Amino acid sequence: MKMKLSNMENLIFSYAYYKIADFDKLMAFFAGLQGKEMFSIEKADLDKKILSGAFIRPYPKNHWNPLAKSPNARQVMGNLSAKGDNLKLEAMTKSGLKTARDLIESELSGAVIFEREEYKDPLERFRG
Repeated sequence: MKMKLSNMENLIFSYAYYKIADFDKLMAFFAGLQGKEMFSIEKADLDKKILSGAFIRPYPKNHWNPLAKSPNARQVMGNLSAKGDNLKLEAMTKSGLKTARDLIESELSGAVIFEREEYKDPLERFRG
């Protein structure tokens, strides 16, 4: 029997991989998202072609996490890491990855080239 809280999607480690064709455009785009409080840059170095950070949003109203009550608290929706000409997106749900992919592919068309997706069920190793 599967139990699931309402409005909660199953945890599935979700990844998307891209080749980067235009690192400058990628950096400028995520700097803009940071200014809109939609992305938090952890590390950025244009000369070394390194970028890492998290997709963020305000917590939904009445969220169960106690951190949601903190002023200016943000919920991490996924992560991005880019180095050289490789970009990796990570999310904890399939829909979270789809949202990040849709944003990147619509806004960075030509600057990134999709390669593949991967999904990993964190409970798979416990199933017999």
